[in-house]
Amino acid sequence: MGLKPDDVNHCAFSAPAVGQRGYRRDEVDALLERVEQALTAHLAGREPSLKGRDLPEFPLRRAGFFTRGYNPDEVAAFLELCEAELKRLEGSNEPVRGRDLPSG
Repeated sequence: MGLKPDDVNHCAFSAPAVGQRGYRRDEVDALLERVEQALTAHLAGREPSLKGRDLPEFPLRRAGFFTRGYNPDEVAAFLELCEAELKRLEGSNEPVRGRDLPSG
């Protein structure tokens, strides 16, 4: 079986490399909460409010200059797993599009 709600709930990301700004932690945490809810809805046989196709388009901003946020490579890779799992549960054969990484 694929990704479970607990996997999303317990995921952790490191800080980005020095000089690199990552994704804002609050925004990533809010998105992951929605992913967890969508997976839970699928498991309960309910219609989730978040679809796999929505993940690459969900806006995530870079952290400010004095906060480093979450490592963008790690976040993008995990969100690709989430996108693939949601699409699998939806019965979609759309390819995983992934997320464009922020520069800098």
